[in-house]
This record gives sequence, structure tokens and C-alpha cells, in this order.
Amino acid sequence: MPCPCHRLSTEKAASTTRECLAPAGCSSACDKAAYASRQARTMQGKDQDRIVRALLVAGAAVPPPSLLAQHPDLIVVRVAANVLAQLPGGPDMLYVIDPLGNLVLRYPEDPDIRGIANDLTRLLKASRIG
Repeated sequence: MPCPCHRLSTEKAASTTRECLAPAGCSSACDKAAYASRQARTMQGKDQDRIVRALLVAGAAVPPPSLLAQHPDLIVVRVAANVLAQLPGGPDMLYVIDPLGNLVLRYPEDPDIRGIANDLTRLLKASRIG
């Protein structure tokens, strides 16, 4: 099953790796995942433009304005609640999606930033798509 992030409508979407946050409700776990994804993306240096960050929200749920203010590059993607429930590992995870929309990696609620950055470095180096 492709991740809902594959539907991102940005001009770079066809050639970028995506980091998707899929919180059930935007709690402290959501804040930690957003922070971790931002830091891991920043650690990519010149390759950080190859990564798009997205927040998956169910239905009409509204992400906290403070979260969006702290993460201005975070794209909000609205999906049906049942789509979030079908994600492997559940909705409270951080996912890395390849440019074709395939789920590549997932991380728990409180991910290791250095580990994510190392994984992204390897994926970006090996990628022939984006």
C-alpha cells in the first residue's frame, strides 16, 4: 500500500524523499517527531532540498498553529482516518517515503535524530530517482 504522502502536490514531489508524520492527534509525540524530522533534514546540508516533510492529519483535524509556526516547511496532507489506521505500526510514527510513494522506513514516537539523519544520508546517496 503506498503511503498517502505520495499524493503531495509540490513541484519537487516527483524527485524527493518524503518524511511523513502521522500523529493520531497532535500531541507531544507529534512535536518530537516534527522536531526530529526537521533536524534530520537540516543535517543533510546541500541535500536537504531533496526532502519534503509532511504532516498527515485525519479528516478536518487542525494541526496546532504553534506547530505550523515552528515548522513553516511542513506540508499538511489531509487523509481519511482509516488510511492512517492502515499504516504499518499505526499512526504515531515517523515515516520515510521514497519518490515513488513506497514506505521505506518508519521510526517510533521518540526517534533518534542521528539515526534518521544517517539513514537519510544513505538513502539520498543511493537514490537514482531523487
